[in-house]
Amino acid sequence: MVVRDALFLRERRKDLLLPATVARSQAVADKFSARRLLCGQTALSEAEKQLRFNGVFSQVLEIALIEFYK
Repeated sequence: MVVRDALFLRERRKDLLLPATVARSQAVADKFSARRLLCGQTALSEAEKQLRFNGVFSQVLEIALIEFYK
């Protein structure tokens, strides 16, 4: 949710934010471009799908982080 909210902050869509994640999302939005956040959101969505097929959470998380920082 933080990556999603950071993307909303980058796109100036504060009406779609979750109140509990605003501070953390702002820090992430300041650090990454909108393009990088969109790539990260895509990688996390793919990782969520992979969790259904691969029960090794650490492996799925590692793959998502590699995709995020490409």
